[in-house]
Amino acid sequence: MTIRFNVLAGSESGIVKGIDTTNNGIYVIHKPAETYIDAVALLEWSLANNEIDYMQAFIATKKNNILRLKFADESIQQIGTINRSSPLRGLAYLDEDRFVTCSENGVLSIDRITKESLVSEIEANAGPDISRLRINPFNRTFLGTGGKENDLKIWSIAELMKNEKTKNKSVIFQAKNVRPNTVRLRMPVWVTDFQFIDERNRCLVVTGHHQIRLYDPQSNARRPVNEIEFEQYPIMSIALLHSSNNEHFIVGNTQGEMAQFDIKRLSSSAIVHKYKGVIGSIRSIDTHPTLPLIASASIDQYVRIHNADTYQQVSKFYLKSRLTSVLFSPHSISNREEQQEKNVETINKEIENDEVWSQFKRKLTKESSDKSSSKRFSFVFNHFHNLYAYSSTFSHITSDGNITMVDIGHKASSPRRAIAEAIVKFPNSDTYQSYFNVTTKKGDARLCSKIAGILAAKRTSDLIPLCHQLPLSHIDIEYEHRHEENEVLVRCICSTNYQTGVEMEAIVGATIAAVTIYDMCKALSKSIEIRNIRLIEKIGGKSSIPLK
Repeated sequence: MTIRFNVLAGSESGIVKGIDTTNNGIYVIHKPAETYIDAVALLEWSLANNEIDYMQAFIATKKNNILRLKFADESIQQIGTINRSSPLRGLAYLDEDRFVTCSENGVLSIDRITKESLVSEIEANAGPDISRLRINPFNRTFLGTGGKENDLKIWSIAELMKNEKTKNKSVIFQAKNVRPNTVRLRMPVWVTDFQFIDERNRCLVVTGHHQIRLYDPQSNARRPVNEIEFEQYPIMSIALLHSSNNEHFIVGNTQGEMAQFDIKRLSSSAIVHKYKGVIGSIRSIDTHPTLPLIASASIDQYVRIHNADTYQQVSKFYLKSRLTSVLFSPHSISNREEQQEKNVETINKEIENDEVWSQFKRKLTKESSDKSSSKRFSFVFNHFHNLYAYSSTFSHITSDGNITMVDIGHKASSPRRAIAEAIVKFPNSDTYQSYFNVTTKKGDARLCSKIAGILAAKRTSDLIPLCHQLPLSHIDIEYEHRHEENEVLVRCICSTNYQTGVEMEAIVGATIAAVTIYDMCKALSKSIEIRNIRLIEKIGGKSSIPLK
């Protein structure tokens, strides 16, 4: 039997790819009929005889579709859809074709596969704003849940499966919030991820407030027995390092920072090594079941493999989509020559919505596969650089490829004006009328939006690195209410008498004004959309755009 890959990665485009880390091969395992319609939310191993079955994995999408991947023939089977009003935040395969799942709104259920469909057998309430469900791999009769203002709960699956009268006994441990700080302010709760570390249900929890906490349900206290902080940004993922006998663990945060910690030294100098940061949030981390290897997936579309003993990055793979999840397997790869031929064929057939990188064809030859991943990235980047950096159409890039702030000192000041717009689309007439009648819980949506848009336009040079700081003579935010379409058109008008235009100020002002309406009204609906941000008028300077 031939296994072609040992890392599995899911993306926002809905595509699932397999990676051969030793032969630098990338394979499309699953591609939906329409990309970017249903993102991959979770990748999880199945269970067999109370052990991890590395021959099949389960995929959960944002629309709660469940798929089964069989490694033997790389077949994808659509099992069914779990009917929930919010996306799944955790999935664990039990036995006898049963799942335990939990959605963001707190519906915890045990679902059975019946004739290629899913039927919920038992349901419980885990509380709102769930971020993660995980089963205890050391004692699979227990699972945990946690989320925003919803602290760690540990559940007994056996009790959960009993009748309704005993269901309230299924929560065997519920964490208690830490004590207020020195000025007696309550500490917010935001569990983003966690990992069980032994059969006693001891649990490591990471939070959106950059804390790492250790809970022990067998201690007398419900508060964490140890706690440390890591940097200043939300920690989004945690994984045990199995090669260290589960004594070390890895965390990654929204700034692309990843670090290795020692559980035994959690109360003092716990950090073992901080890895070189990457661009964008680390969405998912997984470790090899036996080897000291770490796979991380980040929002910059790369899967990176690190050696946990040497702390070095051994390879990285560009997957051309924003990644959501990664899964490491112990599969050894065989039939290299056959795979190499298939790899070139597979990659050449990949079709994804990417306006820049689609112009480059990746060649995987025996010679190139021996090169380091950094050289491969440098090769692709140089092609991008040569194609675009020297183009005279990019005024912020010099002839030698460096970025620069355009020198406008020689220009004369002249009247300049720009208008930009954005559309806030409400899902139905009820939410639109609630906004239009100014009845949001936060107050006057339009007034707050107007102030935010004006402030944003004034701060454009602080937000866009190469924009000039302009003396704006006029800023205004206008609204056009389209009742039949349930939408609001936000228009920002900016004027100046200066040496450069104000189109960026107008675009930023319109965008932030629209985003503020979303923030003011998001309690009414999470389906509000911001559309068609565009510049519609530019007057002054060498070029003008007439009012559309």
